[in-house]
Amino acid sequence: MLISRAPKRDWTVLYYLNGNNDLQPDLVRNLIDLEKVGSTDQVTILAQLSRSPQKKPTRLDGDWTGMRRYEVGKGSSKSKIVSKPVYSQPESPNHGESQTLGDFLRWGMKNYPARHTMLVIGDHGKGFEGTGFDYLHKDVLDLKEFKAALGSSKPDLLVMDACEMGSLEVAYQLRDSAGILVASEEVIGTMGLPHKDFLGHLVAHPKLTPQQLATDLVNLSADDSARRVDAGKPQSAEQLAAIRLGRVEALGEAMQGLGRSLAASAIPRSQLKEMIEETQHFNLDSESKPDSDYRDIAHFCQLLREQAGDVAEAAARVEKALRATLLGNHCQGEELSDGNGLSVYLPAGKIKQSGRVKAPDGKSVAGRQLKYQDLDFDRATGWSKWLDKRF
Repeated sequence: MLISRAPKRDWTVLYYLNGNNDLQPDLVRNLIDLEKVGSTDQVTILAQLSRSPQKKPTRLDGDWTGMRRYEVGKGSSKSKIVSKPVYSQPESPNHGESQTLGDFLRWGMKNYPARHTMLVIGDHGKGFEGTGFDYLHKDVLDLKEFKAALGSSKPDLLVMDACEMGSLEVAYQLRDSAGILVASEEVIGTMGLPHKDFLGHLVAHPKLTPQQLATDLVNLSADDSARRVDAGKPQSAEQLAAIRLGRVEALGEAMQGLGRSLAASAIPRSQLKEMIEETQHFNLDSESKPDSDYRDIAHFCQLLREQAGDVAEAAARVEKALRATLLGNHCQGEELSDGNGLSVYLPAGKIKQSGRVKAPDGKSVAGRQLKYQDLDFDRATGWSKWLDKRF
């Protein structure tokens, strides 16, 4: 009779770092920063770093190209990765394919089992358009592919060090794929989240539950933002939230009710458009679409309760479901006073169903785009249908 033994490790942390774009130097520095903490007996830190040829040399760790996996040890270098690769290949894989992320996640969880697992994605992000922006292969990981990559692995925490991934469309698509999502409604600075603080805290407190750790990550990010503001430096994440993915379906049902109420309400179209444009939006330095039309759900519901009486009850139900979904939220941006934890795509007009995916540098990286109506969120709630009916 085989006796099953519980894993000795408390946590395995997997860093998935896509350097096949302009973030490569920052991601290499992130990995070097992880070595300031390093793995312990209770917490194993793993990393997969891909690097493609750059126009300008970075002078970081020899400017090698390809893909390497590491069990991250201790190091103090400023420009060199001290840990030795446990696996390497000369070609950098396509981060727009689900297999690339899926292989790394399965490898890490199989070879380094632990009581809890945290997956950290270091990459560009564009809300419902996805992540995995791969300039080398001209591809992007859409939300269907993201869901497929996670498969049945279901890490306890999924941390998105990528812009605009704190959206309801993302959370709903991944509702069965992880326990808790930590993500930002807003853009994240190229230096990334304060990973050294995150891991230092976890190594010092390895018995933390996923709920405790997720809440602590949000608070540590808030502390980092406050320090940066005091020092006159740009913040890494002006807003960050921890989202219970198990509560997202109930929030989706409330949003469906809100959409139905909006479609049937007597509120004039011009007034609804004004409320939408008044609602807190994100990516404030850009007018590009769809980025500038991600809007805070709680703020929109607040405005509806104040200005649209026949929708007030439905808006209140959404706010209640949202409170049950959020574990924690911090928002310290000067122009983000109403960033409450989750956004939704909310243009002041019809939702377009086609187009090309463009990377943050404005160049197309995928010839096809997952249509909004193909997202799990829209299929379940009819969100685009309700908005189309009004506009």
